[in-house]
Amino acid sequence: MKWWMSANSGGYSMRKGVSAVLAAGVLASPAAVPAQEVPPEPVAVVESAVAAYQAGNRERFLAHFADNAVVELDGLSFEGRAQIAAAYAPNFERGAPRVRVIEREAYANRVIDTEEYDFGGQVWCCSVTAYFIEDGKIVLARVQG
Repeated sequence: MKWWMSANSGGYSMRKGVSAVLAAGVLASPAAVPAQEVPPEPVAVVESAVAAYQAGNRERFLAHFADNAVVELDGLSFEGRAQIAAAYAPNFERGAPRVRVIEREAYANRVIDTEEYDFGGQVWCCSVTAYFIEDGKIVLARVQG
């Protein structure tokens, strides 16, 4: 795009023109750009974390959290993977309820899940978890319900 100014009654007005010619060096070829790892989209991070949770894979679930992540649960706060692991430990024991996401909303780096829990045939509804994602990791999870 090309911008230029023109005099107009003692002032200036902006006019925009489009140039069909691209200057050399403006567009880099893919070979000239160093490969960079792109973090996964926030929804993909949460989907993967929930899948690990549903599969009962505690280590894989915890791997989705940043080292300094925070989980807020009904007024309690757990900071770092060690505290988060301890807080979630009962959820990975035999007989723990199964979780199912019944609604998911996504906004930029935030994903909000509404979940229900199955306690061996008795379904309890619902909790809401807001996940905040940075660089492909959960940095904050707020659980209510």
